[in-house]
Amino acid sequence: MFKLFAPRQRAVEADTPKQNFLRIVILTTVFTLTIFGFWLNYQRQETLLTNRLEESKLTPYFTKEELNSIEKMQVAFKKKFSLKLIIDIQENESINLPKLDNMMIYIGVSLKDKSVLIDLPPWLVKLIDLNFIKDTETELQKSLNNKDQDAWRKKLGETVLILGQKIETIMER
Repeated sequence: MFKLFAPRQRAVEADTPKQNFLRIVILTTVFTLTIFGFWLNYQRQETLLTNRLEESKLTPYFTKEELNSIEKMQVAFKKKFSLKLIIDIQENESINLPKLDNMMIYIGVSLKDKSVLIDLPPWLVKLIDLNFIKDTETELQKSLNNKDQDAWRKKLGETVLILGQKIETIMER
């Protein structure tokens, strides 16, 4: 007859209590080292992320908290929509649109010219109203002309959030 919890014979039996204790110690050590390894890896990843943010071109314009939220937004765009979000701030130059592929969103801001450029992939432009993109660029450009220096930074964050929400509603259709 079939027994659900039938006693099994172990492949290797411990002959003495010392061997049994040694097995428990070795098993505990392996688990502890594994957990410690994962913790070290997490710390290393966090350090790399912090270093990358500090080396970013955005660093002079944003606080550390704002940089972290921008990084989170970029990661969210990548995970949710498989889109790469590029935010480019030019202080002494005009906006130079880099070569983009079909999975990149570019938001360029020129502080010199007080100009803004939002470039979306062609397939996304067809799904999003073109007036929405123009209005968003215009609002961001108005915030650049504002005397409040923080206005354009806040508006840029709002723009990215609104764009993410718009894309999310399109993807849900």
